[in-house]
Amino acid sequence: MLIAPGVNLAVGDKTELSLLPVYRYYQAGSSYKNINFGLQLAGKYYLSTANKMDPYVSVLSGYLKEKVISENNTNNRYDYFTFGALEGNELALGQKGWSFDFNVGLVFSQPLSYSSSLNIFPAYSVGLKKRFLKK
Repeated sequence: MLIAPGVNLAVGDKTELSLLPVYRYYQAGSSYKNINFGLQLAGKYYLSTANKMDPYVSVLSGYLKEKVISENNTNNRYDYFTFGALEGNELALGQKGWSFDFNVGLVFSQPLSYSSSLNIFPAYSVGLKKRFLKK
């Protein structure tokens, strides 16, 4: 599971900028641990700003650091430049500014600390969003 709480800033009627700290912890038994953390900057453009559903496209870019601990306690660290494109929708939940947010897309990562090919993987997210100011 990846945790990425975001802080959004509305820029105009249909655009938002977001700053997302990212954290992921994965452990396979007692022999392998993978810890990721970083910071992403995202932009979101709403295709429509209806009252109930708000479809959008989003792009993101940022930095990710990975720490891999193997079964013999060997630590390897990797740095990545990440970027991606996502398509999503916000579904309003009542009148208090809450919405259910879900998206799907592709994320690309390029290792910075060694020469390697570009990594491409599908991504999706689901979450809750709270607006404190009107859109």
